[in-house]
Amino acid sequence: MTSKEDGFDPTKLCAEAKQKYNACFSRWYRKSFLDMGRPGSGEGVCQVEWNEYERCIKLMLKKRKLEHLLEEQAKLEARVGKDSR
Repeated sequence: MTSKEDGFDPTKLCAEAKQKYNACFSRWYRKSFLDMGRPGSGEGVCQVEWNEYERCIKLMLKKRKLEHLLEEQAKLEARVGKDSR
């Protein structure tokens, strides 16, 4: 049985949260980032939207028993960080 056959469509589960984050990021990019006269204007921008999207993704992975992927990613990032020093 495929994901779509069992009613699980990962592209739709977090679509609303992703759309909110993308809209926020696009607004910031157009209004602030492209305006070079605003140094540091990206600090904390869209953090609420990002956190909501990230929470949704983590919940989706947990429901599908795939949270081990996040753990492996964290290990990889830690290893790469140590190697780049």
